[in-house]
Amino acid sequence: RVGGVGVWGLGGVGASLDSGVDASHPALWSRFRTGGWFDPYGQHATPTDVSGHGTWTMGVMVGGDAGGSSVGVAPGARWIAAKIFNDQGVATATAIHLAFQWVLDPDGDPNTADAPHVVNGSWSFGAPGCHLEFQPDLAALRAAGIVSVFAAGNAGPGASSSTSPGNYPQVFSVGSVDLTGALAWDTTRAADTARARIALSATDAAGNTAGAQSADFAIDNVRPSV
Repeated sequence: RVGGVGVWGLGGVGASLDSGVDASHPALWSRFRTGGWFDPYGQHATPTDVSGHGTWTMGVMVGGDAGGSSVGVAPGARWIAAKIFNDQGVATATAIHLAFQWVLDPDGDPNTADAPHVVNGSWSFGAPGCHLEFQPDLAALRAAGIVSVFAAGNAGPGASSSTSPGNYPQVFSVGSVDLTGALAWDTTRAADTARARIALSATDAAGNTAGAQSADFAIDNVRPSV
């Protein structure tokens, strides 16, 4: 846990591009930054998560101590979120591009410094390989000084099984370990680009350890050919 070395994310802001976030969750509600919500599908005016996936990953990021101990790696940080998966669990390339643009300037005012410090994407293309659809978006975030962290993917254990955007050189890619600390059998083993990979065991906002899973699920409607 990062907090174990005295780093709690105080003053930081983390953004999630996922299925949304349940802003009423006791471990998360007090950490929401007002105005920090974007739904490119226009389905929800306030933070909502019908699948629970985005709430889980946000708990890993900034979850607080409602259950007795802080469950997030940066419980002192605040959060904002873009809902890139609609209520049917489908994501489109257009919606994802719009979310990346929103992250660069959430309030639409270039005179305010309201971009997040970190963007998390716990999703990937459905098949291994280098799919470059979102590389310009991630390059723009990097140029703006925003750190991007993406799932390495669940396409292991074969070689060259990394998935995009986790294998872009502009991002930190995160794999997973099991409860013993060993590399999870299905996490990506090899990178298609030269990137260091970080393995971690995740604890959700309810305090449940998910050591054998990475925060990753595939985009349904985004499978471009390159």
